[in-house]
Amino acid sequence: MWPTTKGEPVKLEQRLRGAVAPGARTVLGALGLHSEPNFLIIGTQKGGTTSLYEYLIQHPRVCAARRKEIHYFDRFESLGWDWYRSQFPLAAARPGVVTGEATPYYLFHPDIPRRVAAALPEVKLITVLRNPAERAYSHYQHSLRHDVGLKSFEDALEVERELLADHGLEEGFYDRDDWHRHSYVTRGYYADQLEHWFDQFPRGRHLVLTSEDLRTDPATQIERVVAFLGLPEWQQATFPSHHRGGYSVEPGDRAALAELRTHYRPHNQRLGDLLGQHFSRWDDPGA
Repeated sequence: MWPTTKGEPVKLEQRLRGAVAPGARTVLGALGLHSEPNFLIIGTQKGGTTSLYEYLIQHPRVCAARRKEIHYFDRFESLGWDWYRSQFPLAAARPGVVTGEATPYYLFHPDIPRRVAAALPEVKLITVLRNPAERAYSHYQHSLRHDVGLKSFEDALEVERELLADHGLEEGFYDRDDWHRHSYVTRGYYADQLEHWFDQFPRGRHLVLTSEDLRTDPATQIERVVAFLGLPEWQQATFPSHHRGGYSVEPGDRAALAELRTHYRPHNQRLGDLLGQHFSRWDDPGA
């Protein structure tokens, strides 16, 4: 089911959407009646993109897409640009608003920056990064909830190693469903991923947050996003959790998680050098 647009009621948009059959939305996109996205939240998976998107679309000058994750640039580009535009609000119904989507795989896929730059050269890009070791373990827990047959965290990491050994140099590797599901460690090499985006978009078009800051001080982080998007100042009263599924680290997984935290230290240092920030807190257990 598609989420409804949040914010102030917009009767014109509701009437138009209600009067237009789904198959005709692409026609409206071709006519230029739908907005193009002003911003993309590009990642990372399990990093808090859902919370950020849900907070942001409460702003009266932000209108939601038909769903948070559209996956146009990684999965549905063959449906065409008119289809993509049809996923966003009708421009005439919400003059002066901004709109966007949040697909976390965009950050990770190395071909997406070039595709986005060709289609949306003026778009603004928001990234939420999470402690990569904790992100990988959360990804593993997500896999367990979807019954992929894993027995332990180390088992999951071995699946990833085998995929890289068998298919890592193949064209289209990042489009494989099994790589999408089992890229636990590789998704945490944030500096590599951001460099692909920095090659296509100037730094001023990027805003990089951390999920830890978003969790502990959401008001300040939303203020940063609002300013970045050039929106009027606005204060949200509450920040409900949109985290799905709780878990604790299994005793048998602790050694693998500790090794992974050590593995990421040079990568976190490189990320810090790239962004001019410190990420040493990610090196400590529980960070």
